[in-house]
This record gives sequence, C-alpha cells and structure tokens, in this order.
Amino acid sequence: MVKALTPEGKIKTYKIDYNKVEKNPMGGINIYLTINDDLEMKLDTTLVKFNKDEKYETGAKGISPKLGEFVYGEKR
Repeated sequence: MVKALTPEGKIKTYKIDYNKVEKNPMGGINIYLTINDDLEMKLDTTLVKFNKDEKYETGAKGISPKLGEFVYGEKR
C-alpha cells in the first residue's frame, strides 16, 4: 500500500524546482524535487513519454544521500 503524501507516509510533501526544469537532449523533461521541505533531500528524474498516447513515466533518477537513507533506512 502506498502511503506517500499521506499523514502515515514518510514523504509528506514535495516541491518542483521550476527554475531547473529543462528539456532532456535525449528526450523527455528533467525535473528536480525537494522532499519534505528539506534541502538535503533531493530527487531528480526524467519524465519520458514513449508514445504520444501514453502517460509520462519516470526514466533515470538520482537521489541525495540523505533521501536515500531516509527512504531505504541505510546509507547507499
């Protein structure tokens, strides 16, 4: 059961850094997120659409060390 963005979940909020949103030269849109208003908990990903009739999906992603530890419970 997904609990993100609920009172029971670890991730309560996210903010998109609209100043960094950009077209990815390999296709898609790069976005950058701050999680739970903590500037040390960052996630970046590429939104891609493989066919024009499909929904956007996430492609490659990167997470900050603090977010990784928060989500996975250990340093990676």
